[in-house]
Amino acid sequence: MKEGYEDWEFWVNCHKHSIPFLGTREIVLNYRQNHGSRNENAQSYHDKLVAQIVSYNPELYDIESVNSANKLLKLIAN
Repeated sequence: MKEGYEDWEFWVNCHKHSIPFLGTREIVLNYRQNHGSRNENAQSYHDKLVAQIVSYNPELYDIESVNSANKLLKLIAN
């Protein structure tokens, strides 16, 4: 997943492999965004990146989400 969202994929895999972690809803850091950065550019690939994460981890998502992700990825590939 070179286009972004590697951190999201990391946390999904932690959950998938029962690696314990704690989360918080509190904002604990500031994130600086630079114009033209990979993270900014990843926004244009958001749907594709989320679909890849869901497709790679189907056991963690409901069947409707998995089917939608696979359909989107198939459309993108064609």
